[in-house]
Amino acid sequence: MRILRFTIPYRATATKQYIFSRLRSLCRLNRLGLYLTKEKQEAVLRGDLSDAVIDRYFVYGFQAVGMHFCGTPDGSLAMVLLQAKYAQAAWESLIRVFETNKERLKVQGLVLLVHAFIVMGWTISAQSYLLKLCKIIEEAGLQYLPTCGRPAELSEQVREDASVLSQAIYLENYFYLTLGGSAPVFTARIEREFRLDLQVRTILLCGSNRIEMFDLAGVSNSVRYVPIDNGGSKYSAGQRCDLGLELPLR
Repeated sequence: MRILRFTIPYRATATKQYIFSRLRSLCRLNRLGLYLTKEKQEAVLRGDLSDAVIDRYFVYGFQAVGMHFCGTPDGSLAMVLLQAKYAQAAWESLIRVFETNKERLKVQGLVLLVHAFIVMGWTISAQSYLLKLCKIIEEAGLQYLPTCGRPAELSEQVREDASVLSQAIYLENYFYLTLGGSAPVFTARIEREFRLDLQVRTILLCGSNRIEMFDLAGVSNSVRYVPIDNGGSKYSAGQRCDLGLELPLR
């Protein structure tokens, strides 16, 4: 009976935590440096591990880092073990991604990893994997615009792909300016393309047309208004505010 009394509450807490931590991460996509299409956000929220819509690495990764946004990893031994389980599953999934030739997916996965390390305060590890991220971009020749033909229209997928390269530029400059990292030279090529070929400029709006940036800017409505406990709560998400292995890079 003692075992049953312990196991049932733990399973109930763990089941709720599966959804809660992923939802917390989805509500902070911009803090994690990612933009995901509506379909991928919904797949993450469902906990879809089929790899049909989004690679399972992101499901596990959002669960792991989401617990830090929830403030629960230090709450109890059960939560510490649960968070370690998520982190291990995410790490193994990312290693599997690096066994493929999907270079853009590798970069996107590393963007999440670097931001997760920043959230947890592991800045040295974050800088190390940022360097690997930048090397993949250069070796694979990833860029914003196609080398020939007309640029694709700004669909959700194009926006997602572009945001990954933009985050590489941001992160290299961030580490240089705030954490004493090396000068931002690895992303110089894509930054030139970003500023010149894309003709990026800032538009300031005043008065009643002022645009405010907030955490939920990149979250789809179908995810934003899911109750925080995925059940009876009257509050929606929009109202709330060493791993051991080395990635097999070239």
